[in-house]
Amino acid sequence: MTPVTAPVLSAAAEPAAMPRAENASDDVARVARDFEAMFLGLFVNDMMKDTMPSTMSGGHGEEVFRSLLGNEIGKAMAEAGGVGIAASVEKAMRAYRK
Repeated sequence: MTPVTAPVLSAAAEPAAMPRAENASDDVARVARDFEAMFLGLFVNDMMKDTMPSTMSGGHGEEVFRSLLGNEIGKAMAEAGGVGIAASVEKAMRAYRK
């Protein structure tokens, strides 16, 4: 039998595996904004259930479309500045990382 050996990583491969500090900072802001978009999408979807009764009788397809529409409205709201959730989440994430 031949012995099994682990592959050796070159020194050049190691820095690419770790995100640079500037990218990590951008990632925190992006994740916080994505969280706000998801939250707002859920909020909008819940509002749409009550404010837009199913008058078209679209069945399951209409339900799926409304869900996607609510998610896209949430993304648009977050990209336009949101309601402040992203800023709070980003601040908390940065404090946690220190």
